[in-house]
Amino acid sequence: MAKLQSISDDYNQAITMFNDFVSYRNNKFKPTLPDFAIKAMIETPKEKIVDCQKRIYAIGAYNDNNIANVKMLKNELINFLKQIEIHEKFVNDYLSKSKSARKSMFSTVTFFGIPVR
Repeated sequence: MAKLQSISDDYNQAITMFNDFVSYRNNKFKPTLPDFAIKAMIETPKEKIVDCQKRIYAIGAYNDNNIANVKMLKNELINFLKQIEIHEKFVNDYLSKSKSARKSMFSTVTFFGIPVR
């Protein structure tokens, strides 16, 4: 089924884009990019996943061979979107802060082993 393959391909692209974002975040957003570019790094895979969800529900009926695959893909889309939204919240918080406050978002200060914020 060509439509299902197209959705799966877009899902895989979104995963790759999201992994690039996570790698960039793990590097504490270095090298520095403009705010709009950081926001786009998380919004683009989210938009792609939302589009995949719309398309997979619009297909309608599937043959018996594809039902398990479709169900699995639907669940993966839902779970992946939840992960993206967690990171999107972090990005929105990050972008709302001053340059100096942004740096503190990547480190945790502890007092005798207890995190202090």
